[in-house]
Amino acid sequence: MKLKLIAAAAVLAASGAANAAIDLGAQGNGDLFFSIWDGANSYTRDLGITLDGFEAALAAPGGLSFAVAADALFTSYLSTANLASAAWNIVASDASGARRSIYTYSTLPATTVNAGDFRNAIGNAGAIALRVNEGLAPGADSGVFAAGTTAYAGNFSFGNTIGGLLNFGIAGSAANNSYASGMNLVRVNGNPSGTAPTVYTPYADEGFAVRAYLDSASGNLTIAAVPEPETYAMLLAGLGLMGAIARRRRNKGQA
Repeated sequence: MKLKLIAAAAVLAASGAANAAIDLGAQGNGDLFFSIWDGANSYTRDLGITLDGFEAALAAPGGLSFAVAADALFTSYLSTANLASAAWNIVASDASGARRSIYTYSTLPATTVNAGDFRNAIGNAGAIALRVNEGLAPGADSGVFAAGTTAYAGNFSFGNTIGGLLNFGIAGSAANNSYASGMNLVRVNGNPSGTAPTVYTPYADEGFAVRAYLDSASGNLTIAAVPEPETYAMLLAGLGLMGAIARRRRNKGQA
């Protein structure tokens, strides 16, 4: 499969040269940001790509692959974090006009939340991002925040369901460490007023689900619609087995 890379964003985010502050989407088109928390501290980082940039990359030919290497602060965070209890997510939002957000998820329910709760969820996510921005060192695009502070990502107002305003969990764990076990990504759209139901649209690219996964050993975060080589090997092996079974049944039918 031909790969497409969100190259500029990946390089900027990996080098720390991306916009230091998370764009909250007050004018639309907010930034994707990554957070992880373990009950004691959280780490949050601007991934250096906007909602529009992410969707433009998906629309381009080829399979999506976007990797961000750990910065020094994340490496330090991981060295003391309790990975057995750590949870993480990726969020981005538009906070003006017709609302739009990106969330990680594992399972989506059959029904969707109403637009009013969705707008409140966007507000909660923006409040966390604002507190993160206020706590960033000059020129930094990531920070670590203690539990109990307003920028701590594990606060009930953010965390796994954004204060219960979403009806699905958006947090993954250290077990989500490969494409096969990764978190899926969904776009949620909602009206700027009223309480009409929102629309959930899981992201896919060239027939593959778009997934996010975290290698907690290296600290590398990947968003991709491209299975790793070992996943392809399993897919091919499965197809080969199915083909062998089909041939066997066909041969039996001709006997």
